[in-house]
Amino acid sequence: MSASFAIQGLVLTAGIYAFLRFLRTTRGSGILNGLVIAGLVVIVGLWGLADIFQLEEFQYIVQGITPFLAVILAILFQPELRRAMIQLGERNQLTRMFQRGQKESVSEVAQAAVAMAARRHGALIAFQRETALDAYTQNAVRVDAEVGRLLLENLFHPGSALHDGAVVIEGDRVSAAACLFPLTENVEISKSTGTRHRAALGLTEETDAVTLIVSEETGNLAICQRGHMERDIAPARIEERLRHYLGYAERGEDGGSPSFLAGLKSLFTHDLLRKAAAAGLAFAILFLVHQDILEDKDFPLRLRTDGVRTANSLSVVLPTPAHHLAAPAPNSTLEVRVRATRSELSGLNNTLSGVLSLSEDTIGSGPFPLDKVSWTNSQTGEEVDLDVGWKDEAPTLKVERYAEQTFTLTADTLDLDDTSIDARYRVDWEGVVFSPSEITLVGPQDALDALVAGAMPLKFQRKVIGPKDRDAKRFYLSLADELVAESLRLQDTRTPEAIVPIVPDRRDLGSIEVEIAKVKLDPNSPVNPDDWSIPAVSERASFKFLTEGIFNVGEDPGTPAFAQRANAVREFVERHLRAMVDVSQLDVNGSKTVRVIWVWPPNHIDWWSEFASYIGEENLDPEAKILLELETEAEILLTHVGE
Repeated sequence: MSASFAIQGLVLTAGIYAFLRFLRTTRGSGILNGLVIAGLVVIVGLWGLADIFQLEEFQYIVQGITPFLAVILAILFQPELRRAMIQLGERNQLTRMFQRGQKESVSEVAQAAVAMAARRHGALIAFQRETALDAYTQNAVRVDAEVGRLLLENLFHPGSALHDGAVVIEGDRVSAAACLFPLTENVEISKSTGTRHRAALGLTEETDAVTLIVSEETGNLAICQRGHMERDIAPARIEERLRHYLGYAERGEDGGSPSFLAGLKSLFTHDLLRKAAAAGLAFAILFLVHQDILEDKDFPLRLRTDGVRTANSLSVVLPTPAHHLAAPAPNSTLEVRVRATRSELSGLNNTLSGVLSLSEDTIGSGPFPLDKVSWTNSQTGEEVDLDVGWKDEAPTLKVERYAEQTFTLTADTLDLDDTSIDARYRVDWEGVVFSPSEITLVGPQDALDALVAGAMPLKFQRKVIGPKDRDAKRFYLSLADELVAESLRLQDTRTPEAIVPIVPDRRDLGSIEVEIAKVKLDPNSPVNPDDWSIPAVSERASFKFLTEGIFNVGEDPGTPAFAQRANAVREFVERHLRAMVDVSQLDVNGSKTVRVIWVWPPNHIDWWSEFASYIGEENLDPEAKILLELETEAEILLTHVGE
């Protein structure tokens, strides 16, 4: 089936289905069934039987009488068709077809039913759906008012002149009151069932309406649909059950248009019989029409190189594994046009397969030799002699000899754009790690030789380092476009990765010294700090002073700007760095050695903001660091004052 044939079939199906659905909303739905059955039997059944057994004379007879049959049916059912066309122009018919469930009225009906049930006021309310209820409203009292709780309660009030009949609701309006419905002919229901309940069942047996009954004797609520009755519904659930039977469970909160998923589901599940009839009739009509005009047939064929012959495929058999089809691309679609009789095209059943076997010396490019293809009927497996040509211009057939080559990955193979990297950070090229460290490329031998000789660089697709990238960046690598254009590919399906370290600018600012304080951190310790002193040679602690991410990469330390910032950082550290010894650590047995305790960074809140303000840096990197390492002895021998 071609795309145009399918589109025409869908459009015609939609039109026929819309017409059939319209007829269902009229009183001519019985005529509809006869027309559909006659159309399907005559057009599809008889013609299909004649086509299967090649009964050409019978085909001619059926094709000749079909137009007359349509005229005869139109004459026989002229009154019904005329009435349907008149109703098509009526406002309520158009509303019925295109404005179903305009406004949510279920809640009003449910509230009225609960109120009437509490007072035991009998009521019968019918919700019109697709099937028209004109036969039951024409001789009733026309209301044409918006659905409302008070209106319904007044209509069914025992003192009202209209309370004995039924009310019909179309969409969000009360169409008519005092309506009479046919009684059910179901002999299985209880004999105690009242007339109101029998009428509610009878209407749902003949139409697709939903009826709601309020019992005058018991005040119980019931709902009928398709000849079935749900009795004794709790008042709290009456609205929920009404929504269920009316199909509002798949609609939006306002009872209007269904959701997208619900509409999509309804497209394939709702009214299948009528949709199937419309589709069958539409495609049958198209089939009959196209039998007389189609002699050329286009086939989209999938190009294969795996040696598998399938329907609608063109398989190119390469002589050796070293040969590769460069053009047309494998798995691409080629369109050929077959010119044959209708009988031959029908025998192909819309499928075709071909095989082109290449010789071992086939290297190079040229027009695709379609005349050397062996064609086969995909259904029977038999070879067929067909007049096959290209639908458009003939493609080029290009065959190359392929090989494999292994390459070791280095940082040079990466194409990194680090122009937007933070000025205080740089790429550590020496620390780049690849996984795997080697790759094997498959492709034309000439292209591989050029890579080995360096005439063509081994490169991957460009990657970008952003201003917020820190630490290490993982990249999944793919071959550069230049290599892909040369038909090169990775042998391994696993994607190679590169881990690129991103490191901050580290600066050694020399040493910094602070005085060591003497403290007693354990208040319960018996040691008196005044009894001990720090030797003069150990009164100051020296620290190795480093920074990361504070200075720009490559910034000259000899510039005044660098010196000014370095001095500011040093001053800030000297103000906040604390070194001390805790005399409470002294062993009561006579040990005089204590460890040097130092505190950095400061433990008070927002010291980092204070630091940024101190050095005049508005956008100080939050990951920047000030590193200190104790250079002097980690332990100090204290001296007792009395010694």
